[in-house]
This record gives sequence, structure tokens and C-alpha cells, in this order.
Amino acid sequence: MTLLMVTGGRRTGTTLLTAILCSGEQSNPVIGESPLIRKLMSVLQWAQLPDSMATSDKYAFEDAADLARFFNGIVDDYTGRLRARLGNPAHIVLKSPEFCLAIEQLMAAVPEARFAVAVRDPRDQIVSELELRRRGDDGRTVLSALPLADIPYLVTTLNRYLEPVIAASRRAPERFLFVRFEDMLTAFPQTLDKLKAFTGMTHLRFDPEKDWPRYAAVEDFIPNYPSFSPYYGKPLELSRIGRYRDALDPVSVRLIETGCSGLMDQFGYVRAQMAGGSAPPEQAPSPSNAANLKAEYAQTIARMNDLSQSPEAIALLNRQRAALHKRLKLIGKTAS
Repeated sequence: MTLLMVTGGRRTGTTLLTAILCSGEQSNPVIGESPLIRKLMSVLQWAQLPDSMATSDKYAFEDAADLARFFNGIVDDYTGRLRARLGNPAHIVLKSPEFCLAIEQLMAAVPEARFAVAVRDPRDQIVSELELRRRGDDGRTVLSALPLADIPYLVTTLNRYLEPVIAASRRAPERFLFVRFEDMLTAFPQTLDKLKAFTGMTHLRFDPEKDWPRYAAVEDFIPNYPSFSPYYGKPLELSRIGRYRDALDPVSVRLIETGCSGLMDQFGYVRAQMAGGSAPPEQAPSPSNAANLKAEYAQTIARMNDLSQSPEAIALLNRQRAALHKRLKLIGKTAS
């Protein structure tokens, strides 16, 4: 049996990735998220603290590896029960974005597990998060009313989810496959081939132009999830890529690009052109575009002066202000 764990930042396509992996008869159908495994790993995180092992529990385990084996037994029992109730599939697919937060514990406690990690352009990912926060009773979102003040928190959260997974994948690359959300939509055949090679599941039957197969088990209850998306279960839509361009102002875009620069570089997301042109920092943008840079600089300063901003927001805005100031100075040198 292969145990596949699907994870990634929230709103990065983990549900879609799970649906693809569950589309063939070799695995279980889509069954929703796996909070019990995440909670078990939270207990393991607690048990691994020095103060925890200083209690009488230390007499039950020889060492940290023995403790991990204990939790491995629980996970084995869980997946065994799952297999028995789902027709004994060759592969079990479990999904939770929160697996990211316990990736070290999962790797130690479930050494046979492999991880498929969904990633997405941070700008679109954060727009999707903001939409959840602004969703009305009718399920619709007004883009002009997005709570942009939440962006620094969401930037921090996305990094908190993905940075431990990236670090873990460098130590054990054979256990990880990163899958870009955009590639699932625009390069589906190539992405499917990568998933087949990584998982050994050769009979995946997902058709990007049709409703999701083997999704019926969750159709009744998944709409009640706070994170439910109307795209679930439906044919893939390319319009889901680049939505940030209509939802965010330039300052918000730059704020995300600054805070998620490492993730964007890691996964090949190109940053938006500077308002004053696409020239690299050491080259001055055209003086004819200086007005746009100055306007963005002024907007950044205005946000920094907003007393409601969090310390994290101020730090990000200050980095942004410094970068813009440097480019404005280059304009001045070119003009003189």
C-alpha cells in the first residue's frame, strides 16, 4: 500500500490535487480532509517537547524514535480501517493543508508516506483567502470590498505553512512532489504524467473538461466547509489564474511580492513589473514613468501612517518603501 499525503498552503489547490489522485480505482475516492491525523501529529509535537518527556510518560518509550513508532502504529491502524471500509484500494490518499505544520512529525511517524504539495501564485492565493473573509450570505464576493489590511497576516501564514515543507523536501527529495496550481490548469497532461510517475498510480482518470470523478461521497457535506469553493467538482477554469490583477492595487501586490519573495523565486512566479518599468533595481526606470512610481511611493507612505496597521504590515511596507525610494533616487540621477 502507498500512503499519499496531500498538503500545501490554504487555497493553493489541495482539493483539486486530491481529486486528481483519487480519480482512479487504485485509490480511495475523495473523502474530504483528515483532521484526526493532524490532531495526532499535534499530540506528537507536544510529546516531543523536553518537558513532556520529563513526565512519567518517559517510562513508556525508549527514545524519540520509539515514541514516533508508537504514533506510526496509530496511523497504520487508522489507514487500515480506512482501506477496509473503502474496498481495500492499493493507495490511500489523505489531505490536509495543516499537514504542513507537522511535516517533521509526519515524516518521522509515517516513514512510508509520500507528500504531494500544492503551491500557487501567492498573489492569487491571498486573493482567494481574502474572498473567504468577505464572502456574503449568497456565497458571492465583492472584490472592491476585500479586507486588504489582512494581507500581512496572510503573507506570514503562507510562509509558515510552506517553509518547513521546502526545508524537509531538501533533506528527502524522493518523498516530495510540488505541484503548481497553474500547471494543473494549463499543463494538465504533463502534470498528470508527473503524478503518475511519483505515485505509481497509472490509471488516473481525471478529465479537466468534465466534472470530477469519484467525488460523490463528499458532495453532500463539503459545501458546508468554511473553505468551500464553487469550483469544487467542476471542470477546470483558466480564469482562476491571475485574478489578483483585478482584485489588488499595486501597493498590495508589491506587499505580497515582498513578503513572499522566497516562495515566488522557489516556484518560478514572476513578479509584476515595477510601476516605473521592468528594469532591474540597479537600472533606472524611464523618467516618463516616474509619476507612477511616485504615486505608489505616496500610497505606501500613507499605509505606513495608518495607525491600524499591524507591526508585520509596517515591516513589510517599510521594505517596500525602501525599494521604491531606491528606484526614485535612480530616476533623479538619470535626470541630472
